[in-house]
Amino acid sequence: MDETSQPKREATSGKAFLEAISHPVRSRILVMLEEGPAGSAEIAAELGVPARSARHQLRILREAGFVVARRAAKRRNTYEYSFTRATFGYLDDELYAELSPAERRAAINHYLRLMARSMARFVAAGSTYDSHFPFVTRITLRLDEEGWRELIAICSAALEQLVDLKGRAAERLGAGGEAGFEGEVDLLAVEAPGQGEPDANPPIKDPDLIDAIPLRQDVDRDGEAGVASARGSRSGRREPGRG
Repeated sequence: MDETSQPKREATSGKAFLEAISHPVRSRILVMLEEGPAGSAEIAAELGVPARSARHQLRILREAGFVVARRAAKRRNTYEYSFTRATFGYLDDELYAELSPAERRAAINHYLRLMARSMARFVAAGSTYDSHFPFVTRITLRLDEEGWRELIAICSAALEQLVDLKGRAAERLGAGGEAGFEGEVDLLAVEAPGQGEPDANPPIKDPDLIDAIPLRQDVDRDGEAGVASARGSRSGRREPGRG
């Protein structure tokens, strides 16, 4: 099995992370590979891009350490690519403040793609509503600048608590030998366009954001009605890269 080495997380953060996700195809590849390994042909088919383009972007991601390539056991000239959890990058506040508007949009869009695909899988699974009922809420606020700063502080404090919770849960699971189950929290605070403003209802052109949330009934090949994403959903266990 041929596999690239995994660089340290610092090597795939900051500017390196921004460069990796700045191209929408590379961003969508990383989002897709969170769910499990896939070959370049499968990636190209799902993303709707030419195979040559998919291979080119995969090579860039592989050389930067964001994906690993394993030679398929029964196909000598075929590789499967998988997301490298240990090298999921991040942008700190200092670097984010220096980014151009286009760079900030690329970074935020990458996380929105992650959230949208994750929520699509949650809705499609259905069974995850049963044993652990999800906490879902949405609130709109009219803020001043001080209120916005307070809102960000609240979100930051919640994040710190979640990181602490993750560590405590890991210790309990390790001590008890339990497998546990996957959970996810997505924090999102945005300035919403005002009603009547030109950008209040802009067209959404990103296919991962248009069709990701499966809120319609589709019919599968056997004629059974079921919930499915408009673009479909790959099978396989999701392997989150965050954290």
